[in-house]
Amino acid sequence: RLSQKIGWVRVTAVGFGLVALTAGLWFVINEGNMAVLFPIAAMLTVMPHTVFDVGFLQMDIAAVPQTERSIYFSVKSLLNWGVSILATLASTALIHSLEVISASALKYVFLVGAAGMVLCVLVTLLSEKRLKTA
Repeated sequence: RLSQKIGWVRVTAVGFGLVALTAGLWFVINEGNMAVLFPIAAMLTVMPHTVFDVGFLQMDIAAVPQTERSIYFSVKSLLNWGVSILATLASTALIHSLEVISASALKYVFLVGAAGMVLCVLVTLLSEKRLKTA
């Protein structure tokens, strides 16, 4: 229902915002607040992914002509696979480099993720404005 009011692009931006919020929450979890914050962070972690699944599909369907959808979704799937592999390798390298510094430095991975999600929110909202003016 929210998508009918504000559109799929903005709903997807809200999903990115939730991921950033959740990453920030994971960053501040420690032994003193873990009993309260861990269940909240665990629940919030899965929520945005349902938004992304439906939101991206709706935006893709709206943006791609019906005659080109088959090839579009095939190429998109291939690119998603490649980007996933590269992101996994980059994340592994980041985690290994942080482990060398200290085990507690690993929580900074969440800050990197939060910054990436904030960037995604900005790009999504800017692209929405660009599409409206085109």
